[in-house]
Amino acid sequence: MEHNFPSKEEPEAIENYVLKLTPLGSNIAAAEQFCRDHQFEKCNTWRDGGFYKQPESGDPTVVGEMHIRGFAGDYPLSEHLIASTSVYWGFDKNEKLIEVWVWKTIDGP
Repeated sequence: MEHNFPSKEEPEAIENYVLKLTPLGSNIAAAEQFCRDHQFEKCNTWRDGGFYKQPESGDPTVVGEMHIRGFAGDYPLSEHLIASTSVYWGFDKNEKLIEVWVWKTIDGP
């Protein structure tokens, strides 16, 4: 692993970290390399549509013409709660990065 991934940080801090290593304008290969360098559990590339951004406030939107979803993994919050961290990279039709979004979810019984 090239860098330790800050999966337990707040989404905004993670987005800033990701953007330092894959700045806006980066290509798809750079984001795929990021996933490998950080040993994400999963990293899937879709060239046929953008990602569905679901902000805490405001309306959901589709970002980009293509995207990558990287699953950074799970970590325990308590005995019964698990947090999951995913990173989405959205690209324009020229395969240039236009947005990064981090989605954290919490699951429990």
